Amino acid sequence: MDGVGAINNVKSKKDLYSLILIWSSFFLYVTIFAAKTIFTAEIMVIQDAFGTTKAEASMAMTYYFIVYAIFQLILSVFMGKINLKIYLTLTAI
Repeated sequence: MDGVGAINNVKSKKDLYSLILIWSSFFLYVTIFAAKTIFTAEIMVIQDAFGTTKAEASMAMTYYFIVYAIFQLILSVFMGKINLKIYLTLTAI
């Protein structure tokens, strides 16, 4: 089923929010993967610019993913208490 057909078959507002959450999660995953790939390609330039080793330069991406994971865990606790629109807005930041 294509994306337009999936949207046309939505029966309720909750189904629409679920569909938006699935597509936004997929988009975020692809975006983060692309950022990781770009960062990997530029690691040598970052090493030269900051005078670090490869391990030290790679820690920037590691810290990013750790903070992102902690943020997702915190939001999952509050997911039942906050609106889905707020959740999607906060995860997009």
